[in-house]
Amino acid sequence: MSTKPVLYLIGSLRNPNVPIIAEQIRKATGVEVFDDWYAAGEKADDAWKSYEQDRGHDYITALDGHAANHVFEYDRMHLHRATMGLLVLPAGRSGHLEFGYIRGRGFPAWILLEPPDESAKLPSGWDWLAGIYEGEGSITRNGRRGGCGMQLTVTMKDRDIIERLRMVAGVGTVEGPYRRTNPKWADMHRWSVRRREDVLYVLNGIWENLGTRRRQQANRVLQAAGVTVREQDEARTPHEYRFDVMYKFASGIFTRIEDVIVQIDDAATPRDFIE
Repeated sequence: MSTKPVLYLIGSLRNPNVPIIAEQIRKATGVEVFDDWYAAGEKADDAWKSYEQDRGHDYITALDGHAANHVFEYDRMHLHRATMGLLVLPAGRSGHLEFGYIRGRGFPAWILLEPPDESAKLPSGWDWLAGIYEGEGSITRNGRRGGCGMQLTVTMKDRDIIERLRMVAGVGTVEGPYRRTNPKWADMHRWSVRRREDVLYVLNGIWENLGTRRRQQANRVLQAAGVTVREQDEARTPHEYRFDVMYKFASGIFTRIEDVIVQIDDAATPRDFIE
């Protein structure tokens, strides 16, 4: 059986990046990229809905019509030709179903995330955590001179707040009480995050809500600790993405098209296909 690599590009008709991403992949890999569905235009679904409603058709009747059936068969034919898929977010239910269909047939399929501020939200409490850190927190080098350790801390008198910081973030330790030199002063408690990956995780969660001073402080420490831009980009984040339960079936999840292209190029190598 002769099979050539075909990438089914999945996305939204309203996403102007779809044809741009398709062309990037074509130029970089030489793989056939199917994104012809995009030619229908961003109002295609709305126009079909209005047309059927004007004819007095309900949803079930509309689905039984020639237009819906032809579009379905068109998509299915090219899904069956596909040997790999890429889901470009944002996308709706139909896009996620197509992604699952390709994976279910045993072919690789990847997900390209949209920027966090568009596709993701922070779990409850992270905005509050950022506010506490902005006022009471700090990040410093930790460990031997020349080492790569970091420590992120918040120190306060209120142990309840410190314990809640630990609960919201899910990382770090609660320390104290610490006695102060003046016996009239209240004891202090500290939330401390020392593991490198945990420090980056917390910073990813609070960064957008930090002021200039805190960002500058963090950048100085990150640079001194040898944290690269790539390490920051690949560090885990507390952001919750839509449909994240389904994402565990992905062949890979990426934020940069360059990383996806590497995967596509590898999957399209001659060892995977018989010419």
